[in-house]
Amino acid sequence: MIGLLAKLIERVHPPATQPDSRFLAFARGLALGALAGAAIAGSSIWKRNRSAETRRGSRGGDEARD
Repeated sequence: MIGLLAKLIERVHPPATQPDSRFLAFARGLALGALAGAAIAGSSIWKRNRSAETRRGSRGGDEARD
């Protein structure tokens, strides 16, 4: 992920003789932030899905007794 970002920005703004450490720090932070956000979103979706399955299962049990 970081490598792809580096290549993209190098095409737009060719680097000087030495790589810019600020850019590398930015790209690393961006990639880590994206991974953390995806993990949080996935956890939330998983929790919501499991909660819905539990509610459906308890309703099904009540309807079977009627």
